[in-house]
Amino acid sequence: SCWSKECFGVLQSKIKRADGNPNYRCGSVEYRGANWRPMRRKTLDRDNHMCRLCGKQTGLAIHHLIPIRFFDTPEQGNELANLVTLCRGCHSKAEPRKNRNLLNEQLIRENLTLF
Repeated sequence: SCWSKECFGVLQSKIKRADGNPNYRCGSVEYRGANWRPMRRKTLDRDNHMCRLCGKQTGLAIHHLIPIRFFDTPEQGNELANLVTLCRGCHSKAEPRKNRNLLNEQLIRENLTLF
């Protein structure tokens, strides 16, 4: 058996991608939808490549205000009005269930003023 950091990383990767894993989604394009890449780019452009909460311009992520699992298709969840640019720190604060509703309400209010 191999317990090096490299072997452990390979094992973790296999476990996370295994068909038996309930979180496995057969690859990111299928899970996030065919329109994910262009909508991600449009979101970054709209938000001037900065976090909408703190203004940071590095380590950016795109946050779904309403998780895509609540839509009939991932593509519907990737509409520009449902996406916002956040830095990793703000994104991690927005993701926990207890914080999601409060932060999402704030972000939705701000997004509505953009259009």
